Formats: sequence, C-alpha cells, structure tokens
Amino acid sequence: MTKIKNWTYEDVMLGTKLRCTNDKGFSHWTTGKVYTVKYGTMNNYVEADEGTEIPVRGMLSRLNKEHKCSAEFEIIKEEEQMQYTEKDLKEGMKLRCTDDGGFDWWTKGYIYRVANKCIIDDFGDSAESGYILDSLNNERSPVKFEIFEYPITTITVDIEQQLNDRIELLHKERMNIIDKMERMEAQRCKLRDKIQKLSEAKEALKILKEFK
Repeated sequence: MTKIKNWTYEDVMLGTKLRCTNDKGFSHWTTGKVYTVKYGTMNNYVEADEGTEIPVRGMLSRLNKEHKCSAEFEIIKEEEQMQYTEKDLKEGMKLRCTDDGGFDWWTKGYIYRVANKCIIDDFGDSAESGYILDSLNNERSPVKFEIFEYPITTITVDIEQQLNDRIELLHKERMNIIDKMERMEAQRCKLRDKIQKLSEAKEALKILKEFK
C-alpha cells in the first residue's frame, strides 16, 4: 500500500502554489482556483477569497486532510503550474496587481476589473488580453497580477429548469394534499349523516317502546 506523503513546512515555502481540489461548500475557497503562499511579517500565509490570511500551518492541515470538514488542497509542482489562457479571462473578473514593476500606470495592491478581455491602467489606457496573460503567467514579467475574484456565475438554463421542476412538484404535492382533504371532508360528511340517521332511528325506536 502506497504511503500518503505528510506535507511539512519545507514543502510550503514562499511562492508555493496550492490548488483547491474541494472547497467543501465554503464560500472563502473556490474549487479549482490556485492560491499562492505569500510573505507575512509573522507567518507566511495564503489569502482566502474574502481576504482572510490563512497561515501556512492552517494550509498544512488542509493539505494533510487532518479534518474531514475542511476544504482540501494539493501542491502544484512547478512543471504543472496553471497557465491561464484567453478563455480564462471572464467578463467582470477582478485582478490584483501584486507587482507594479516600478511603472506609474499600475498600483501594487490595486484591483482592476476585466471588461472585454481588457483592463484599464491608472492612466486610462487599455491593457489587452496578451499583456494580462503575460502578467499572470510569466514569472519574468515585471508587472504581475493574480486573480482576486471570479465573476458571480449567473443562473444557467439547467438550474432554472431544476427550479421550475421543483416548483411544479411542490404544486402537485399541494394539490394532492387538497384532494386528500376534500376526500376526508366528504367522508366526514357521510359519517355525520349516518350518525344522524342512526340517532333518528334510535329516537323513533324509543317512541315506539313508549306506546307498547
């Protein structure tokens, strides 16, 4: 049986890239997204989607799957590191400048929004998709960006159909309950009439006994 590697601090150094393989439903992680270990004055950390700084020890816990309910990650080997392509540039996605390269038209730490596969620099000029991808993928590029936030996914046709199916099912269940209630009410009325007739028959029998 192959022994599972137990990741240590030596494996998660500054710049190490971690891919979320299962966000377990947590909104501060995104399955498939790559996170980078960053420098911290106290501890190196990984920044979650909403900005929380998770120290390396917390990421090691997730890498080693110490808690079943925690999100799961894997270390990306250097030769396997994700290369973004133009199809990854989604309308409305946000990019954070991690290195302005010393240029005045970019601001380190500032968030830029993608529109029509372009971003607008601080001087109002457009940086095209090729420039963006080079800044995302190329370690040698003086200007560097990282994906800060993916655009919120709109409701797809499939999800809308699932909602419609669910609504229809609930309508049917409601009608079944109403039909059942109506049948029960009809049965109640029949029992009431039978009780009334039997009570009248009993009263008539009592009167007959009085004439004997």
